[in-house]
Amino acid sequence: FLRGHDVAIVALEHLGEDVVAQLPELKIVAKMGTGVDMIDAQALASRGIRLGWKAGANALSIAELVIAYALVALRGMGSSNLALRQGGDTSKRMGRLLTGRVVGLHGCGHIAQAVVRLLAPFGCTVLAHDIVDRSDFYAEHGVQAVGWGELLERSEVLSIHVPLTDATRGLYDAPVFDRLRPDCVLINTARGEIVREAALAERLKD
Repeated sequence: FLRGHDVAIVALEHLGEDVVAQLPELKIVAKMGTGVDMIDAQALASRGIRLGWKAGANALSIAELVIAYALVALRGMGSSNLALRQGGDTSKRMGRLLTGRVVGLHGCGHIAQAVVRLLAPFGCTVLAHDIVDRSDFYAEHGVQAVGWGELLERSEVLSIHVPLTDATRGLYDAPVFDRLRPDCVLINTARGEIVREAALAERLKD
């Protein structure tokens, strides 16, 4: 599909060495969305192909999705919908409010900062853990900077906003899940590989 073109605009497609090697005409790759982990930047650079992307381009879109997921999970809308379709009684399913919850953000870049702004009317206690100093933003928006352990143990809603790297791949595994509150809502709008699926499946079962 890309052969013979000077410019490629990609989203979630993988551009590895094997693909790039077959595209001698390619001069520019424009990445739509967040994260470039599916693009072999070294393969592009070695061939003089320019890579362009805009950090935070879809921040508000993903942030709204995080709020939606939090509301759906806290109010039990998914399970209630399923129960209703199966003829069950959902009249006593009250769910929990997002208002006043302790919301933890793992990473506080463009998307998480948009989440913080959207959470303002809900009066949540917002915790954040990031390897980057975000103290100015935290002070302006009343966010509490916390350590990794405190983030896991206090969050009633925990939203993941870190890139996929060697350090974060499979980071959310069984020992991490064991540190979460039993009623914690875990939201991952980052990359699936950050969470070990087998361990997650076991925790969902028990």
